[in-house]
Amino acid sequence: MHSETETTMSAAAQTTRRPERIGLTIEGMHCASCVARIERALAEVDGVEEVSVNLANGRALVAGASVDTRALTAAVD
Repeated sequence: MHSETETTMSAAAQTTRRPERIGLTIEGMHCASCVARIERALAEVDGVEEVSVNLANGRALVAGASVDTRALTAAVD
């Protein structure tokens, strides 16, 4: 599976140290089993606190502190 990342962190999040939110575009998901596999893989990356994968729009949202986007990409590639 292939993914692209985009990172967003608001000014408020930077000052209160809320988890960083990272959006990934996931290609190649076909079923709920794919979604579950990707959620598990992303959840195992260091620093990840929350994962949500949407099959319909091919997106994954990850929240966490000091998450390495390269590690997220590697987890789903």
